[in-house]
Amino acid sequence: MAGLIFVFDLDQTLIDSDGIFEEGQNSIYNHLNMTLLRKALAPAAEFRDKGIAIDAICLLTNNSSREFVANVSSFLYELLQSKGRFSIIQGSPSGNSEFPEIDTIFDYIMVRQHASRNGSENPPKTLTDVAYMMNALNIPFRDVADLARRTYFFDDNPSHKIRQQLTTFGYPTHYTLIEGPDSVRGVNKGFIKGKPDLTDYKYIDQVFRRIQRGEDPVPVAPIHVTVVPMKRSIDLPPHLRGRTVAESMKSVYGGRRNKTYMKHLRKIYGRRLTRRRV
Repeated sequence: MAGLIFVFDLDQTLIDSDGIFEEGQNSIYNHLNMTLLRKALAPAAEFRDKGIAIDAICLLTNNSSREFVANVSSFLYELLQSKGRFSIIQGSPSGNSEFPEIDTIFDYIMVRQHASRNGSENPPKTLTDVAYMMNALNIPFRDVADLARRTYFFDDNPSHKIRQQLTTFGYPTHYTLIEGPDSVRGVNKGFIKGKPDLTDYKYIDQVFRRIQRGEDPVPVAPIHVTVVPMKRSIDLPPHLRGRTVAESMKSVYGGRRNKTYMKHLRKIYGRRLTRRRV
């Protein structure tokens, strides 16, 4: 069974980087979003290490400081004692050879100036980025829809393209928007040190509960059906419910088309009867 792919942003998501740049990188621990670690990163790493339901944990950030990203990533490895595969594939053609060689919790780290991205100061985050990382890790996926089904993304920015893509494929709850008390009036400031994380983690909680129960953690998106209300309701006997009108007629009248009964049904359902289920 194909596993999940957890992708995390860094700044104001996993860590309050605005504050840490003021206080220095020796205070990494004090600036971490411990709620996100407890709710998502730590349990995902635990399941991954056991080979259960999690295929990869990745970092996709628009931070351009390789040194800072490496320090935080290495610190998370030391803190959670879970090692990803990034150091193994780092020197491969699809790796990230310019990144410092470190032990990290992540299976892949993609910074702003990664060769596969468009090179702008704020490049979009998309499923294409996730696909690149999965290819580098030799983790197969059938198509983009399958990739969307398996990807869970965490970011403080509500405008990234990947959010729209996940929604388009039927998985809007796979994008977890990191929010704090200062995220008001349409401006989201994400996680800030010393302030509570107000993110809604209920969908992530559900994922881990399904994994613990041994259920499929990545159900297929539901098919949206437009329901046309009937003109009137009709209380049918249990043995006739769910049948087409023609099937019901056959059951009640032995196949004979009673004109009075058909006329009555047409008043309720309209002229096209044979394909309607009652």
